[in-house]
Amino acid sequence: MYRQDWARIQNQILKRLPRNYLVSAILALGICSSVVLWLGAVYSETNLVKTQFRAAASNRVLAVEREMDSALRMARATGAFLSKSSDATAGQLAEFIDSMQGSNAIPMAIAYRSHSRALMLDPENLIARWPETGSVDAAGFVSCRTAAGGCLLLHLYLARRDGDDAGLTLILPMAQLAERGLSYLSPFGVDLRLSSEGEIRFEHLSRMRKLYRGSFWETLRGGVASHQAEWRFLNLTLHIDCTAVPGYLIAASTWQPWGVLASGLFATLLLALLFGSLLSHAEGVEKMVSSRTAELELARDEAIQASILKSRFLANVSHEVRTPLNGVLGMTQFLLDTSLNREQRDCAITIKESGEILLHLMNDLLDLSRIEAGQLSLNVIHFDLGHMIQTVVDNVAESAFRKGLQFELSYSPNVGGQLYADPVRLGQVLMNLLGNAAKFTSEGSVSLHLACLDSKLRFEVSDTGPGMEASLIHRLFERFVQGDSSSVRRFGGAGLGLAISRELVQLMGGRIWVESALGSGSKFSFEIPLDEVSLHSPPIELSAPRRYRPDSALPAPQLAVVSSPSSGTVILVAEDNLVNQKVTVGMLRKLGFGVDLAADGREAVEAHLSRQYPLILMDCQMPGMDGYEATRIIRSIETASSRTPIIALTANAMIEDVQRCLDADMDDHLSKPLSLNALRSALDRWCPKMKSPENEIAEQTVKLAPPLPQDVALSSSSELCSEPS
Repeated sequence: MYRQDWARIQNQILKRLPRNYLVSAILALGICSSVVLWLGAVYSETNLVKTQFRAAASNRVLAVEREMDSALRMARATGAFLSKSSDATAGQLAEFIDSMQGSNAIPMAIAYRSHSRALMLDPENLIARWPETGSVDAAGFVSCRTAAGGCLLLHLYLARRDGDDAGLTLILPMAQLAERGLSYLSPFGVDLRLSSEGEIRFEHLSRMRKLYRGSFWETLRGGVASHQAEWRFLNLTLHIDCTAVPGYLIAASTWQPWGVLASGLFATLLLALLFGSLLSHAEGVEKMVSSRTAELELARDEAIQASILKSRFLANVSHEVRTPLNGVLGMTQFLLDTSLNREQRDCAITIKESGEILLHLMNDLLDLSRIEAGQLSLNVIHFDLGHMIQTVVDNVAESAFRKGLQFELSYSPNVGGQLYADPVRLGQVLMNLLGNAAKFTSEGSVSLHLACLDSKLRFEVSDTGPGMEASLIHRLFERFVQGDSSSVRRFGGAGLGLAISRELVQLMGGRIWVESALGSGSKFSFEIPLDEVSLHSPPIELSAPRRYRPDSALPAPQLAVVSSPSSGTVILVAEDNLVNQKVTVGMLRKLGFGVDLAADGREAVEAHLSRQYPLILMDCQMPGMDGYEATRIIRSIETASSRTPIIALTANAMIEDVQRCLDADMDDHLSKPLSLNALRSALDRWCPKMKSPENEIAEQTVKLAPPLPQDVALSSSSELCSEPS
């Protein structure tokens, strides 16, 4: 919540600031960041240069030390040579010195003096007068005749066993000695000064200082960094000062800090341009979103208003349909209570059953409208669960017994007899599930099981029907979805019962699901929560479903019509619905025609092969083979001279449905509900010469299949089951 508020505040601030201010702020921030990064890069590079300077200075100190130590070793080697070669000449001494120095030789003067002899060698005429020496090893600095800056003097006392002690004096130009060591290093950037006893004995100025001599940098004498070293050489204490020249930082600088600055400024400029473009785009998108949001809100309001109008329309239609339907059902019941012959009673029962189907469909449509409008509410009360289930089971079991199915009812001992829910809506869900199970099961059984699991009451409705494919299960509870929506499906329905059942179960706080496999039947389960009163109520009491009685007020006639007219014309009617068969046969009889019935397309083709009919009334949706396929087969086996008129007789009355019938090579189309005048006009249009006189009504034989006897038995383990005997 806090993050959402903060984000909303930021958005409001950004909206109030002009776009140029934001771009300027990004530029200022980017420039400052680039300068800071540049300063950091300069600082890092300065430290790196100073580290490099200290390394260079240390190398120079080591080079000078190494050369002075080399001169000392050469003096000791020369003393050893002269001690062993007492008769060595000056030429031999010169050759020995040259062999030790190699190609990079420097001038030097050597004096070897003992009690018995003295040997002097000064080919470069370095000194004017040989200094006095003592009886100890010593070093010092003396002035030289030809060497600027003075010379290094090394004196070694050579003690001998024969008592002829000697002294060796070696004099070298200090500048040339140090320069030989420094010649292997870079000549730029570092000044070196060697001092002893407060006097500068040797000074090496970098070539870089010569480049900046006389300029502003010369005023900064002393450089930007220094390195000092001190060490003992025989009796001398030597000091070496290494100083970076003023131009050292400039010479050692790289392009990296400037590259960082340039990259930062370029990135800042690019970011400002990009942000400005994004702001312009965002403004356009915001305007478009605002416009689209307004359109969507308007569309939503219109959809809500349309849904409300649809609900009102359905409510008005429901009222207008229920009013005459109430008269139809009521008057039909009054008619059934009077003395009727067998044919009259059969017609009255057909009217009542058709009206009840229409009433059920209107109830489903009204419930769906209430669900979509969010106006469906529950009337939750404590009620007798056993009585409600007994009522539903008795109604469904009767239709199951008529089909020769077993009906099994079982429950767990912990199921209570009281339930806090909406009894009407719960009964509606059970009626939908049990009714579907009985409708889609041709043989076997239908069962209902109740169980109490984890403070929830579970209902399980199982059947031994055809089952369903896995691809259908996940969308089975959607609206208008049917297990078989093709033209050859065996069972009708609008596909609303399961969708409404799911909405009702969810409204009661429960869930519903299905388990099924093709060829293995189906099991629909749903569960709803229980309150404390329901959990601790006395156990439920149920009895066996009421068995079907042959003398019931609503028998289940099955019509089979076979025509054997002595005169007149026989028409083939392909129709699978029992009620539609009765209506069509009655109208044709009234018009004076005989009728042969076919229950599906395959029977219609077989009937056409066995007899030449003057006209065929073909239903389009039939199980097994539909009317379209049957018409194509009939047309394929006919000849041009023996073409039989085929009239589609279907409840599909849209323009595309009529065109589909004509595309299947049918000749005409009649929509249901069928009127006598429309049927008479079609017959006159296609068969004007085949009508029989009104008194030549074909003799019909109507056979009522007797109801199947049933038997019901109650098991001892709280399981109720009934099966045909």
